[in-house]
Amino acid sequence: MNNWQRLLWYYGAGRLFTPRPRWFCYNVTRRCDSRCIHCGIWRGEHPEELPPEELRLIFSNPFFGAVRTAWLTGGEPTLRQDLAAVAAVMIASMPSLATLGLATHGIRTQRVIQQVVNLLDVLDPARHGLFIHLSLDSAGEVHDQVRGIPGAQAGVLATLDAIQELRHDYPGHRIEAGLNCVIQPANVAELPRLLAFARERGLSITFNIVVITDQIFDNLESEAELRFLPEQVEPAADFLEQVAVQSSAALCDHYRQIARMLRGEPRDRRCLTLWSTVNLEPDGTFLPCPTCSNIYPVNVKGRDLEELWRSQEMEALRRRIVTEHCPTCQLGCSLGDSLTLSEWRRGGWGP
Repeated sequence: MNNWQRLLWYYGAGRLFTPRPRWFCYNVTRRCDSRCIHCGIWRGEHPEELPPEELRLIFSNPFFGAVRTAWLTGGEPTLRQDLAAVAAVMIASMPSLATLGLATHGIRTQRVIQQVVNLLDVLDPARHGLFIHLSLDSAGEVHDQVRGIPGAQAGVLATLDAIQELRHDYPGHRIEAGLNCVIQPANVAELPRLLAFARERGLSITFNIVVITDQIFDNLESEAELRFLPEQVEPAADFLEQVAVQSSAALCDHYRQIARMLRGEPRDRRCLTLWSTVNLEPDGTFLPCPTCSNIYPVNVKGRDLEELWRSQEMEALRRRIVTEHCPTCQLGCSLGDSLTLSEWRRGGWGP
């Protein structure tokens, strides 16, 4: 997508037209063997996990024909033994797919690498790249504290080394790895060190603010630990503004917006997740976005997704979310598909 298209999507999607989604995120499981303080998925129930043959009925809909990037996430997706079979069904049904993403905590190196190998075996190296997103919240022991698992940080580092070795074993494949950090009270002081670690390793890294919610992250019972103290707000905001100037144009604007919101200013940018991204739960339940997972308990099994996507009930849901949830949301789910006029005048986001 070029800058002109991003500009059109930002102002036109949901107003002038309803596009087919370009992003797909499948939470393949709610099971998780991490014990993160900022996420309570591991404490909750484990819904049914649709087998590949049932998923094939969902993904065979032409509705998925425009998807360019698909994510396997969770929970911890590598816990699904049939993960590669799930990916194969998705790949066969998404002719425009260019990148398959795997979002993993990366702690269990042997299991993660075996699943990565399984995924590489079902990808077409001429068409698809694999992006592995590993969670790392500190370059030191704080990561173990945040994830609730002794040795978590060492596990992630071992997984990163093993991914590097895979690049030599699969020279024809595009294999990329990056880090994702959840900014929260426990690691605010660690952020500069973590950024330096990523730069030294030549790794991309994205930063997200912890979301305290009773929705999919289900972490309200940890609210006392997750609320920033007044003296932590400014260091977190300052860090985001500093890292913004070292980031891509899209992330630069996103980080600056989060910094403003941390300081109490309102969100001033549309989010296109409701028009650009389809999120599904393990059992096929539609997930409008991560901050409103429980307000639309509709399962897509047996549904015409194209019809649902363009229905009046979906439009009413979007209006509700935009009014009730978007103004305070600090996530950056749809960065790749939107560009404001002021951002375009500053040069846009590149090709």
